[in-house]
Amino acid sequence: MKKLTYILTLSACLSLGSALTTFAGWHRVDKDWKYKTDGNYVADEFKEIGGQIYHFSNYGIMDTGWRYIDEHWYFFAASGNMLTGEQLVESKAYTFDCTGKMLYEGIHRNGFEDELLTEAFIKTQMNWQESLYALELVNQERARLGIAPLALDFDLSVVATYRCLHMNRYNYYDHKYNNEYACDVNWATYSGKSVILSENLHIYGDERNPNNGIINTETPREYTNKAHIELVNSPGHYKNMTDPLDVRVGIGFYRNSYRTRDYSTQLYSY
Repeated sequence: MKKLTYILTLSACLSLGSALTTFAGWHRVDKDWKYKTDGNYVADEFKEIGGQIYHFSNYGIMDTGWRYIDEHWYFFAASGNMLTGEQLVESKAYTFDCTGKMLYEGIHRNGFEDELLTEAFIKTQMNWQESLYALELVNQERARLGIAPLALDFDLSVVATYRCLHMNRYNYYDHKYNNEYACDVNWATYSGKSVILSENLHIYGDERNPNNGIINTETPREYTNKAHIELVNSPGHYKNMTDPLDVRVGIGFYRNSYRTRDYSTQLYSY
């Protein structure tokens, strides 16, 4: 008799647990996601779930994409989480505040607006896998010398990409622009910080004539390998690459619209 009572009690507990699971949390309804608390679906409100912010429509459906809420634009990823800060959305750059409100299209750093900075942000996002591959090549050289690997820094990579764009825009190839070290000026302008940097530059193509008609046919990966080999075989560049004091690097790329110049820039920092 005791055994039968135990089995019935356990069965009741399992049924109760199943009911709680059914009613609480995320639910897939047709093609939409909904979230239920206290027996009701969350509707027409923002909701923090698992450390992420979501928004649900009047019908309790999890919002995705652009949404206009209380006179402000927000963007929610395909997974539903709200975006904040600087983001690449549908191949365009936007800046959102910490509450998810869109502030403006483009990227402003340290109160400074620059169309090349916005383009550099977009290119850095798009070329991130190539930057990681270039980092792998750099860290292989450091490993051969028993030096700690570098971390790839996004903000430094934006400035590195900006350097590539800037050189192409103003038709020069140099560490200096207007008699100042451009990487230091760019970093101070966009980060508000003063950081000692070393810079490696590489260009493949005609540095004097951006539209010489000779199109570069190498793939990005082939160009990255080519640039790395040439930098390794240059004592000054190799010294920057293997400086044991540095802990992070920014790596940027740009191929101009004529496909006659391929740039890469590496910025090393403590």
